[in-house]
Amino acid sequence: MTAVAHTTSQSFFEAAFERIAGFAREHRVRRAQRIALVTLMDMDAGHLDDLGLNVQDVVEALNAPSSPSRVLDTRRAQRAITWQPVATVTA
Repeated sequence: MTAVAHTTSQSFFEAAFERIAGFAREHRVRRAQRIALVTLMDMDAGHLDDLGLNVQDVVEALNAPSSPSRVLDTRRAQRAITWQPVATVTA
């Protein structure tokens, strides 16, 4: 009678470590996004307008459950369609 050896490509500890490392990477990405959004909140309305955004867009991105960048990209794209340059007055 022959015994069948069961082998796996990863040990339990390797898989657990990889999963914990994945959580750490995900946390680091979310933290960087949050810092970027808070930085946008510190901008005045004129700077946000230059980016095609407003404060409400940034607030909604902060509250977005899945993809804050998608919220901001969508808003910028919507505004880009109707954007008109401001006429400058020269003396």
